[in-house]
Amino acid sequence: MEYSNQEALTLKKWIIFSSLGWIFGVVMVILIALFLEGLRLGFSSQAVVGLGMGLGVGTLQWLILKRYLKINTKWIIASVGGFGFSYIMADIILYVFELKPEIIMPIATGLGALISAWFQEQLVLKKLVKPPYLWVPYSFTAWIIAHAITMGLFYMSPKLIQGLPPYLSFTIAILFLMIEGPILGYISSFSILPVVNQTIQKIKHPFE
Repeated sequence: MEYSNQEALTLKKWIIFSSLGWIFGVVMVILIALFLEGLRLGFSSQAVVGLGMGLGVGTLQWLILKRYLKINTKWIIASVGGFGFSYIMADIILYVFELKPEIIMPIATGLGALISAWFQEQLVLKKLVKPPYLWVPYSFTAWIIAHAITMGLFYMSPKLIQGLPPYLSFTIAILFLMIEGPILGYISSFSILPVVNQTIQKIKHPFE
């Protein structure tokens, strides 16, 4: 396998790209929803969230990783497939059993994180370094905590912005959307940084 960059991947870079991925994911959710609405196909709200966030985060993670390692787009496919599948299943369960979203969505997020991270580990990381530094549990934990914060802020926001000017309410809403990305990046960095940087060291010093 060839490598495109032998500089170390830093925590700062990983958090920046994870944050951009989160924002890109939100944008993709909106665009996918508008596209399906424009076609008058009807759409499942949770499935759109899963596909959009999986695509956004997976794509930006792949963009930063491929600066250091020659990895293919299986990383993105695993992310989209994992979250897309789990959120589609969540929609089916919500429809059949008429459950409240706040009950099933943490499970859907956790399942999506497990599926996507497992495939990323099996298809990409295991080919680089063994063991792949517990990518599955770290990614799972990062997504669950980011989801919990998102839900907490969602339920708190009406009280926080009540009576505030529109521009200030909008600013707070944007800040809420930007908090989760750095958290996702920070927690998952405990796994991905050793994978990338140890692999780079093996290339620099192959006989050590």
